[in-house]
This record gives sequence, C-alpha cells and structure tokens, in this order.
Amino acid sequence: MSFRGTGSIGGVMVFSYRGIPVFVNMWFGVLALFFLMQTPQTPAWGGMGGLIVVLCVILAFLIHEFGHALMAKRYRLSPKILLHGMGGLCFHEETPTPKSRFWVTASGPLAGILTAFGLEILESILSAIDPTLIVMEVKPGTLGYTPLGEFIYFLASFNMMWSLFNLIPLWPLDGGVLFQLLIQRYKRGPEADKIVHGVGVGIAAVLLAYALSGGSILLALIAGMLGWDNYQILQAASGSAAGIRSTSRPSRPKKDGPVIPGSTLATEFAAKA
Repeated sequence: MSFRGTGSIGGVMVFSYRGIPVFVNMWFGVLALFFLMQTPQTPAWGGMGGLIVVLCVILAFLIHEFGHALMAKRYRLSPKILLHGMGGLCFHEETPTPKSRFWVTASGPLAGILTAFGLEILESILSAIDPTLIVMEVKPGTLGYTPLGEFIYFLASFNMMWSLFNLIPLWPLDGGVLFQLLIQRYKRGPEADKIVHGVGVGIAAVLLAYALSGGSILLALIAGMLGWDNYQILQAASGSAAGIRSTSRPSRPKKDGPVIPGSTLATEFAAKA
C-alpha cells in the first residue's frame, strides 16, 4: 500500500536503495514468525523450509513496496518504506495529480505481477536447459521441486497473491484507492465516500466471514480493522458521525507523522503498526 505522508514513520532503518530508505519495526518480526510457524517441511528444504518461505515473503513485500516507491521517486515525492506487522507501507508526499496518484498506487501490484510472470518464464528457461535444476526425485517414483524450483515457486506465488489481494477494491488497499479515483471522476466529497466506503464495508464483511470460516486469524484481523475503518468514514459521509474527515479531500496534518487521507484509525494504525 502507498500513503501520502511525511515525517518519522517509526522502526529501524535497515538499508536504502536508490535513495529510498527501508524501515522495519518489531511487529514485522511477529509476522515473520507467523509465516515460519505456518510453513510445513518440504522435501527440498526439510527444516529450513520455513526460513526460505519467510525470505520469499519479505522479498515479495519489498518488491511490492519498491514498485510504489520507485514511481513516487519518479514524481519526486520522497518515498519511504516501512515493513510492519501487516505487511508493508510506502509513505510519500502528496501526489500532484490524480494521474500521478494512479501510477504510484498501481505500480505496487504491477511490480509483483510482473515479477511473478518473470519468475515463471525463468523456470521455463531453466527447465529447458536442464530439468534437474527445477525438479528432482524426492522418493522412488515421485518427482518434486529442487530447492531452486521451490524458491522460484514460492516467490512467484507470494508476489502474485500479495498483488491480487492488494487489488481488492477495499480502501485503503491499492485496489480501494484505484476504485476511489474511478468514483471521483463522477462523484465528489461525501457522495464519493458513500460509494467507496460502502463497497469497502461489504467486501470487508465477506473477507471476515471467509477468514473466520477458514480459521485465518491474520486475514480476519486485517478484514476487521479495514472494515471498521471504512464503516467510520461511511458514517461520516452519511452525516451520522462527526469529526472524521472525507477521504476525497484530505487535510494537512497538524503534527509530524504519516497521514492516511480520511481516517484517524488508519493513520494511527500506520504509525503504530
């Protein structure tokens, strides 16, 4: 996800690429531990499988956020990346036009999708050169991925899944922001918010029900937080709640820190995630 905001974003800076700093906070370690514990042993990796999967997850998050950040840098928006307990965020200055906001937002999922397709092409090329680079006999009569094959498979899978998840039209996911830009071509202010966040509440409810039925605690937590956030803004747009500003017309922050347009809850979540 990409959010308009400047100032301190918390966490510890771990590296910088092309002038884009990457920060990590302690909750990202909790997320990594979650994936580590959820990963079964694989024939190719054995007990090391969880660590390799965590590496693939981290790389997928970074590819997605650098997609946002490199496009934001192209528009000179001073991007910063934060890896936190729910994935990643790219903070940047206000986009000057709807067109620039569209490209900064869309570049994250696009980077992940292109990476996934690129990895699939790489796997095909390596298989044509030497099939044993990708597959091996894990037990008599049974073929499975080699360590390289599993690395390519998991990295491609996480890039594709993370990109598609972010394209769900649920604000403030990338798909929700793109949906908001589409609606704002025809509606403005509270009317636009009613459509964007009404759809967001409905989608969040479906995701929450799906997560609870499947026992996915992480997805249920994300769906619940985003659903509540959209519900608050929907109430404000309908005139039944005061003090929450419209996402269609974000105001400047009064204090230093990341600002997510339209939501006190989401801003606090990004600052403290």
